Amino acid sequence: MIRTGGMMTDIRIGRALGHAKALLTKDPAALALYVALGVLVPYLLHAGEPSLSLRAMLAVFTNPGSFFTGSISGPLYLFAIIVVLNTAAQLALWNAWLPDLRDGPISEIMFALVAGLGFLLATWITTLVVSILPSAAIGFALAPLRLSGETGGTVAAAVQGIANLSLGAFIGSRLWLTGPIMAASGSMNPIPALIASWRRTGAARGKLFGLFLAIQIVGGAIMAAMLSGHVAIIVANPAGGGIGETLMAVGWLVYWALIFMVQTAVAGGLFRESDQGTTADVFA
Repeated sequence: MIRTGGMMTDIRIGRALGHAKALLTKDPAALALYVALGVLVPYLLHAGEPSLSLRAMLAVFTNPGSFFTGSISGPLYLFAIIVVLNTAAQLALWNAWLPDLRDGPISEIMFALVAGLGFLLATWITTLVVSILPSAAIGFALAPLRLSGETGGTVAAAVQGIANLSLGAFIGSRLWLTGPIMAASGSMNPIPALIASWRRTGAARGKLFGLFLAIQIVGGAIMAAMLSGHVAIIVANPAGGGIGETLMAVGWLVYWALIFMVQTAVAGGLFRESDQGTTADVFA
């Protein structure tokens, strides 16, 4: 019986990562299916839209006027489809991993496509209220420092960046279990899952914040390095094509597949550990 109760549990990070490793090897066919759905299909959709390529975005950055030469509605729709597919694939994979009995791919995908929309809407609204609005308030408070001169502007930008990163990591770590809770119970209502995740992560909030932040920093650093290398290749070869861009295309596919697997497995492992952990004596 899968518990989604409201009491806080002691989540041991080492054991949770052990659960995550076990999940990755539990069902290779399901893993391959949902990596294809959540990463490969969106990647191919993205590759088929020239306006979303890094070369096109770099051209927009160097010549902002070019942004208005075409319609933006198509790329925005495509981006929305990519986000929905990626989220649905994660929910479907959790639905394959976490329940005692598996219903099969068709049922998992149907559940994930419906539940994913509610999950995205609820998490976006929650993030807006508890993260973006406080971040905007901090930015408003830093405005005088930003306007005081170059040094003040640098300090303000650094403080804003740290605040944004910390707020995002804190909220993300407390809501980390929302998707796995929905998938494990087969629930399409994200609200109880959001509340349950917040309560379950309360006793281990410091450890989870550190783990979430570390994953974000490592993933972001790798992404920044890859972006720098890709931009350098584009600048060195304005005509396009060549082995360098081909290798970068493969590298990006591998990167996003690894990100998908790490994010999904770690969240699933944390859920497993929270479901088996020792109930704390206090409430969130």
